[in-house]
Amino acid sequence: MISFTKEQQEYIDSHYMPLPVDADGVPIHMGDAVEGELLFDNATVRGTVCAYHIHDDDEPGTVYIRVKPTKDTWTIKELQFKRCRHVKPRTVEDVLIDAMQFGFSSQAGDDVGDKAKEYAEEIRELMGGSE
Repeated sequence: MISFTKEQQEYIDSHYMPLPVDADGVPIHMGDAVEGELLFDNATVRGTVCAYHIHDDDEPGTVYIRVKPTKDTWTIKELQFKRCRHVKPRTVEDVLIDAMQFGFSSQAGDDVGDKAKEYAEEIRELMGGSE
């Protein structure tokens, strides 16, 4: 842990604003993956932090996250800091494991081609949209 002199700490406290924290006390950064209950609904959503709402009379203490409800759309949802937690972002490995488990399951059947396209699209998105 870094230690500061009293003067250094006073300067930091007067010139910089601390990041908001989630329910576990972990600082929330732009681009973090978080999950929590929606501000105006009991539904739980997972998404990527894209904005904060820290001060105001409207809804202070909220974080806005980008959510992809379908592969072709996205939307912004609002969570309270104290009701969300960081989650591990989905990786290419996660997608491959899901694809292999699907392929070996009894669910595979005739729609394996469609599922392969879904998994490929998710991998492309994780890799930044390359073909």
